[in-house]
Amino acid sequence: MNIIILSRNAALYSTQSLVEAARRRNHYVRVIDHMMCDLVIESGKSKILFNNQQIQNIDAVIPRIGSTATTYGAAVIRQFESQGVFSTLHAEPLLKARDKLSCLQILGSHGIGVPKTIYVSNQYTMPFLLEEMEPYPIIIKLVSGTQGMGVILAENKSNAESILEAFMLQEKK
Repeated sequence: MNIIILSRNAALYSTQSLVEAARRRNHYVRVIDHMMCDLVIESGKSKILFNNQQIQNIDAVIPRIGSTATTYGAAVIRQFESQGVFSTLHAEPLLKARDKLSCLQILGSHGIGVPKTIYVSNQYTMPFLLEEMEPYPIIIKLVSGTQGMGVILAENKSNAESILEAFMLQEKK
């Protein structure tokens, strides 16, 4: 098989492990930085270019898309999908999984256990909604935070209100 691994860093241990596993099985495998791909979208003739060369005759794509490149990475995956190339990860699930709120909504609507979550858009309803979160302590997360950034433990309701007010003030800047 002719396989492409989409990764920003070919030297990563996880990427190298995939390369070695593919080569042990006699597959031709290349690592391509998806952020360096150019997409040409045209009716019936869409292409993916890497270093000004068209990528073609690919059997499978293994995306390793980091959180900082989700949107563009999903577009590259979608372009491969539109060409009938098998992908171990499809674009839409990647986008849904990276959106914390959307992911919780999807999981919860299918009966999968999720932590009680409240999504607050204004400070006036916040005190009433925080009563819904009892018992304390609770965890407050920014929707846009990643890998532990924007995660704070609130020991009580008053502490939670202060944290959320600070977040809302920061958003207004």
